[in-house]
Amino acid sequence: MFEDEHESSRGAEATSEASQDALHRLLEATGVVPWEANARTWQFTHVGQQAVKLLGYPVDRWYEKDFWADHLYADDRARSIQYCFEHSQIDDQYQFEYRMQCADGRIVWIQDIVTVIRENGFPVLLRGFLIEVTARKEADEALRQSQERFLLAVNGSSTGIWDWDIRTNQVFLSPIWKRMLGYEDFEIKDRFEEWEEHLHPDERDRVLTIMRNHLAGSLSEYEMEHRLRHKDGSYRWVLSRGVSLRDTSGKLMRLAGSHVDITKLKETREALEASEHAVSGRLISAQEKERTGIARELHDDIGQRMALLAIQVERLSKLVSRRSKESGRLVAGLRKQTKEIASDIQHISHELHPARLEHLGLIAAVKALCRDLSAHSHIRIDVTAPSVSGPIPQNVGLCLYRVVQEALRNVLKHSGTEEAKVNISVNEDVIDVSICDSGVGFDHESAVAEGGLGLGLVSMRERLRLVSGELTIESRASQGTSIRVRVPLHG
Repeated sequence: MFEDEHESSRGAEATSEASQDALHRLLEATGVVPWEANARTWQFTHVGQQAVKLLGYPVDRWYEKDFWADHLYADDRARSIQYCFEHSQIDDQYQFEYRMQCADGRIVWIQDIVTVIRENGFPVLLRGFLIEVTARKEADEALRQSQERFLLAVNGSSTGIWDWDIRTNQVFLSPIWKRMLGYEDFEIKDRFEEWEEHLHPDERDRVLTIMRNHLAGSLSEYEMEHRLRHKDGSYRWVLSRGVSLRDTSGKLMRLAGSHVDITKLKETREALEASEHAVSGRLISAQEKERTGIARELHDDIGQRMALLAIQVERLSKLVSRRSKESGRLVAGLRKQTKEIASDIQHISHELHPARLEHLGLIAAVKALCRDLSAHSHIRIDVTAPSVSGPIPQNVGLCLYRVVQEALRNVLKHSGTEEAKVNISVNEDVIDVSICDSGVGFDHESAVAEGGLGLGLVSMRERLRLVSGELTIESRASQGTSIRVRVPLHG
């Protein structure tokens, strides 16, 4: 029986020694230094062999009086000693970090994990582990400096930052983000709903749809312009950019981004566009006046002189034909050319200034334009248009006439077809016009992307913009072109 107990005791001792050996090997592998010290004098009574690698001093040096205090980094010495003294009196366990001086002059960061052994309530022994954390502290410092530089850059650029942790639903709205809307930091809570509630009603659905698509993963990042309500009730334009962070499985973890106030930029852009549109409107008006002047000069001066010349050639033809057949033929040819030139001058005059538009209205003027173009070309132009009871505003009529005129010119020059169709429909509120052909067509999307739209189409858009009209172009290579226009009658 005693032999069994003895064998059991030896087995337990062997197990304990094996466990201790395993612990020592583990500590050596991780670089952790176990230690033990007198709680009153702070002199080490035990230090693991890993201490040599930690500071470069042999273990026996660690047992010297005041070794720990003497090798604390000067800037940390007073703080660390005070911390250790205070917490050894009141805590059974504590940990703190400080720097120590190595034998080769290097400075290393130490995390010290301490357990206090007491007798009658007073500390008598300290046990713990020393762990070098220099790499982590340097990484933390680098991160802190990076964050500091980032915040300096953000504050200098007046950029508002927002951060939404999807897992915890915690939101961060930077003070600058809030000041953009006229609020102090404490006046707006860090909630997703604060942003949502400040969206402009006209843009709310669009913005939330983009956000939902981003959260669903169909957009990896986004950039959009929208408005947010200011504290004073006005709205500020912001450029919002955001990116998402997902885990390895693709699950959304975080969404963060920035807001930049672009209100002044938008106002400047709108003022510039308004100025450009005003200039464009004046240029079109001046062009029409110039056209009218030239057309009247052609009609009243050159046209009348050509008519007089035609009469004189007619008289000459009668005189000459009696004397010589050859001379008669020459004069007959001259008379024909004179009539053709007179007709061309009249045609040019009508193109420059459609007098029919003023006297007969849009429908009659468009029909006459199509007849004239058909007469002077190989293309048959069919016109479908109703009779209009009420007047069409003069600016709308002139705009639509010029659009039809320019569209048909493009058909004549580029389509290669033998027929075209013009359709006009009018109701109480709008007038719709379409010009279609079955010619060669063109790739409209590519032309727009490459900036290859001709001046004629650009002129159409600008004219229609002045009367709040809409222009739609549908065209494909070898499939013809369709130009559709809609203009409100009571803009």
